[in-house]
Amino acid sequence: MKKRYWLGGGLLVILLLAGTLLIVSQQNSQSAPKPATAPVAKKKPQPSVPPLTHRTWKKQPELKYAGIIYYAVKHLKIQR
Repeated sequence: MKKRYWLGGGLLVILLLAGTLLIVSQQNSQSAPKPATAPVAKKKPQPSVPPLTHRTWKKQPELKYAGIIYYAVKHLKIQR
């Protein structure tokens, strides 16, 4: 008698697992992924910067100092 309960319980568990797997697989197949498209990078508009001239270099001493510091930092391989 106990053997019959074990067989029935085991069969019930197997059927429940199979049904659960069947339902999950059907739900996954129905929600098919959308075709992947390449993300489009939005380009920020570049601000229009006027070219650095000798006149602006002389009129704005802060610009001169900033230019010297920038040159010293970015061009490290020159001998000092």
